[in-house]
Amino acid sequence: MRRIPKPVRIKEQFVKKNFITLFCAFVLPQLFLGLLLAWNAFQTTSREVHQRMENTLKLTAEDMDRLYNHGKTVELYFKNGGVLLGMDRMMLEGTASYTDYMILKQFTTMIQSMINSSTDLKSIYLYFPNNLNRVYTSDQKFIDVKWLKDKEWIEVLRNGKEESFLWTRRKKDYDFEEDKKLLSVFHKLRNYPGGIVFNYDMEKLLKSYESALFYPEQFLIVTDQAGGYILKNEKCPSELAVMFSGALDEGKDTINLQGEKYRFIEQEYDSLHLRLITAVPEQLFYQASLEHMQTTIFSLSLILLFSIFLAWIISVNDYSHLSQIIQWFELAAAKKPLPESKTKDMYSQILQNIIQMFLKNDYLEIRLSEEKFKKQVAELQALQYQINPHFLFNTLQTIRYEILDETGKEDGCAERMVGNLADIMRYSLDSGEKKVALREEADNCKKYIEIQQIRYQNRFQTEWDIENGLQEQEILRLILQPLVENSIIHGIQRKQDGKIRIKIRRKEKGVLITVLDNGCGMDANQLQKLRMQLGARTVEYENQHIGLQNVNLRLLLEYGCQSCLRIRSHKGMGTEVVFYIPGKE
Repeated sequence: MRRIPKPVRIKEQFVKKNFITLFCAFVLPQLFLGLLLAWNAFQTTSREVHQRMENTLKLTAEDMDRLYNHGKTVELYFKNGGVLLGMDRMMLEGTASYTDYMILKQFTTMIQSMINSSTDLKSIYLYFPNNLNRVYTSDQKFIDVKWLKDKEWIEVLRNGKEESFLWTRRKKDYDFEEDKKLLSVFHKLRNYPGGIVFNYDMEKLLKSYESALFYPEQFLIVTDQAGGYILKNEKCPSELAVMFSGALDEGKDTINLQGEKYRFIEQEYDSLHLRLITAVPEQLFYQASLEHMQTTIFSLSLILLFSIFLAWIISVNDYSHLSQIIQWFELAAAKKPLPESKTKDMYSQILQNIIQMFLKNDYLEIRLSEEKFKKQVAELQALQYQINPHFLFNTLQTIRYEILDETGKEDGCAERMVGNLADIMRYSLDSGEKKVALREEADNCKKYIEIQQIRYQNRFQTEWDIENGLQEQEILRLILQPLVENSIIHGIQRKQDGKIRIKIRRKEKGVLITVLDNGCGMDANQLQKLRMQLGARTVEYENQHIGLQNVNLRLLLEYGCQSCLRIRSHKGMGTEVVFYIPGKE
């Protein structure tokens, strides 16, 4: 057989041609893609900066809503004509009847609650024109103007033309103090002379506005409708704030200051007749885009080098395969044995891909199991801290009526109810271990029962029957109180001689807990429906037995099916709820 001659420079020609082909196929699309990515990075960054500037104005407007709504809240309170007339009489006459005194007490309580719930609200003033020249302040109540150090606001309120407006000023309560910068919000009353003034700590107010800024170089300015600035963030130069008046009138969206160009957007806030403005240096748009583009260029350069290297390797590898085939022909022509191939065939590669796919599936299944476990743990923790809002509401209502009945006494039912309620709240919101000693859980439940006995005027009695030696038994937090609450609300609420018995006994290696009442009970259909609800693995928050459902789900997640609630009930006789806590292995 004739030997196949090697072409001259076949390797060089083959590798060069194949490399150019692969280079064009790999690199040119990447260069085009790089240009698109660079342009997209600039557009995306510009939109992102603009969106964040809009978010700054949105957050600032929301805080302005808070300031505006403070005045509307008091004005809405004054829609009760008796309240407004009562305050006016006390300001005009200087004396107060019992009815006026109660009106003043309620109004003062509301005002103080507004101040206490706001970190930057310092004081509230109220003024009606009167012959006694008196005003009402949240600090000193009714006071003669001549004794009031801070009195310039009265003239501003009288002369104000708008229904609501702002005024920045300085105030000094004592001569030895430094001036405090305040933002005063004036609200004139509709259809009645006089108005309300809310004084805010400017320093604290500006700190809250700083949190609305997304960039260190970003400025926030609040101006009136004429363009004169009222307040600004600390980093904003005063010159920049003043120059906005001209820029706004000209309809511009950029402004030059000290050789630097700023881009700004504005938003009208009509309720207080303001303009909210935020500005950033224009170079921020290009700087952020350049950072994105630099990353893109660097990444594309790496990809380009890798593509060139890959094209070279593939070209050399293809030539090696071709050279090996030629060698086989030459060996076959020389009648010599063929060597084993050192390269893997297609079936080996397919097998490797299948193995990798199975490994990936196993990894995904493990991750899915971990996520399910985390979800169960999170659900368990969330269920532990749920508190019945109806119980809190009814308890607070009862406390209110008790306080009204007990006015003038240093202690009484109200004081005990408040103390017990505080202990229950602290116990339920404790961030400690999820399990506690049975003694602690029973003490918390007894405090809850004492509150309910006061509320229902001792119409039911409670009996605790705990076997000796179980006081330190570990138990889930807040596991008994929902069961007792269920007995009170759905069992003995309307009875005069109700009884609840909590029985705790050792059983095998665990503990058996029973809550029994002599309430109204349930018929067979109601009992079956309740058991079906407890069998669900998710909590239905509109369910009237949400407490039982929460307890059952927590027991299921913690101990398994052996600890689920078992309920027996007969109409007119009562209900028994039993569950088992297994011992430690």
